[in-house]
Amino acid sequence: MKIQNYWCCIALCIFFSISCSTTQKVVMDPVTVSANAPGANIYRGSYPRLTDIIHTKLDLKFDWDSAYVKGKAFIQAKPWFYSSDSVILNAKGFKVEQVALLLKDESLKPLKYTYDRKKLRISLDKVYTRDEKYTLYIQYVAMPDKLKVGEDINSSGDRGFYFINPRGKETDKPRQFWTQGETESNSAWFPTIDWPQREDDPGNQSHCSDSMVTLSNGILDFSSDNGDGTRTDTWRQEQTAILHT
Repeated sequence: MKIQNYWCCIALCIFFSISCSTTQKVVMDPVTVSANAPGANIYRGSYPRLTDIIHTKLDLKFDWDSAYVKGKAFIQAKPWFYSSDSVILNAKGFKVEQVALLLKDESLKPLKYTYDRKKLRISLDKVYTRDEKYTLYIQYVAMPDKLKVGEDINSSGDRGFYFINPRGKETDKPRQFWTQGETESNSAWFPTIDWPQREDDPGNQSHCSDSMVTLSNGILDFSSDNGDGTRTDTWRQEQTAILHT
C-alpha cells in the first residue's frame, strides 16, 4: 500500500510538471494609448452640492403652435452646508421673464440675476444659512424643440419635454406631450439643478384642454374645471408629486 501511494505521488508530480511546462503563446492586437485621445484628459468629478432644493412647484401653460412651455416655477431651497447669498440653476435655452423672492405674504421681491442660456445665476437678498429656507419665483418660457444638439444639449434625447403632433395636422397621431427628464434633461423645460444625486419634492400645475386625459404615478385626488376649457387634475403619492392638467 505504501509503495502504491508513492508511485501515485510520483505520477501526480510528473503530470503537474508537464501541465505547468506546457504553454500556449497568444498574440494580442497592438494597443496604442495616446495622451491626446478624445476624452483622455477630461476629469469627471462629482457635482458640487451648494444648494439643497426641497420642493419645486410648477404652473405650466402650453403654446401648441410654437411648441413652447410657459412656466412659473416656485422653488423652495436652502444652502446645502455653507452659508450662501446666491443660487445657480440649470436652465437650457429659456426666455427668462422674471426672477423674484416669494415673501411670506406671497408678494414678490425682485432679485438680480444673469443668464447665459445654460445657467441662471441668482443673487439672493441676503446671506442664508443652511437652516434658513427661501422660495424663488421664476417666470420663463422654455423652448425644448429649438434646443440645438451639440450646442444646447448633447443629443435629441435630452430635450426633456416632447410635443407630439402639437398642431394637430397629423391625423394618425394623437395631440399630446410627455416628459422624460432624468437625470439631467429636466432643465430643458423648468429651472432646476442637474445632478443624479439630487432629490426633491416635486409638483406641477399644467393647464391643458378639457379633452385631454392625464396619467401619473400615485392616486388621482381630485379634478377641477377651471372654467376656461381647461381642467386641473391633482395626483397624490408618498413623494407628494402633483400633476395638474
